[in-house]
Amino acid sequence: MDIHSAKNNPTLCLHVGYGKTGSTAIQHWLACQYQQLEHAGIIYPIPEQGLGDSGNGLMLWDAMEEDNDQPAWQVQGLNDAHVYLFSREHFAREFSEAGRCQALVGWASRCGFSSVRVLLFVRDPRQHCYSLWAQKVKRAGETRSLRSFAKDYDGIKMASRFLEEAMRAGFDVSVLNYDCHRNSLMSSFNDWLSDVIILAGQDILRLPISNNQKMLNLTPNPSQLRLKRLLNDIWKKTNAVGQPPLPPKQLSDFIYRLKGDDQFPEFEESLVKEWLKQVNHFNFICKENGILSGPIVLG
Repeated sequence: MDIHSAKNNPTLCLHVGYGKTGSTAIQHWLACQYQQLEHAGIIYPIPEQGLGDSGNGLMLWDAMEEDNDQPAWQVQGLNDAHVYLFSREHFAREFSEAGRCQALVGWASRCGFSSVRVLLFVRDPRQHCYSLWAQKVKRAGETRSLRSFAKDYDGIKMASRFLEEAMRAGFDVSVLNYDCHRNSLMSSFNDWLSDVIILAGQDILRLPISNNQKMLNLTPNPSQLRLKRLLNDIWKKTNAVGQPPLPPKQLSDFIYRLKGDDQFPEFEESLVKEWLKQVNHFNFICKENGILSGPIVLG
């Protein structure tokens, strides 16, 4: 999608998640590499309060919501910047809402961006649902069983809505299957960035990839999660005034040091069949728009 024909207008690049597809690890890597990125003409804006655990995407979202066509992070950027890069795992859901992608196009045009390029990671819904549930048990005090939680899971449907909205708005979208790239996550992300630089007419980008790259938000095993759910439930019942606090970190950390079974739980057959229908629809959208970059085999 060419918003402007001017040769020097930068590209707006979005890593849109979604959740539990290595977003935190990618954002950690980007934060460590932001100076090298800048030297390559890629601006990865850093908010004044720091990045926290959710990347820098809120800066872009706020600027668009406020219709600010001269955000400070762009005014302060380098004159020879070729790419502005934002990462936020919530982007996939936020931009899946009707009209949001079109709104981004209009805003990006007013800001002088030449195009919008997007990287979306997807994941087998069984693995993804389990990982989301485990994260909520681990960090948000979730007490529901996986079976109960799975009934509200809509990850693939949400990804399909986002993809349809993004293609309607004319985004240049790349889709990667997280299950195929999880062991080379940063290299795969770096390859995508390198392609963006080539498309912008610059030399290929190669940033250092550490074999010891810190992987964050690891998923506890089923035994640990059963104990943590029990602790969450007890803690809520004994602290039932207003919003109950989470169990002490020391207790939680003790649970995560315990060994247990690693057998992956089974989902109801009817639910898996429904997810597979959603997967087929997602894959159909990819195929129809020619955006399959590698095997997207979900389910």
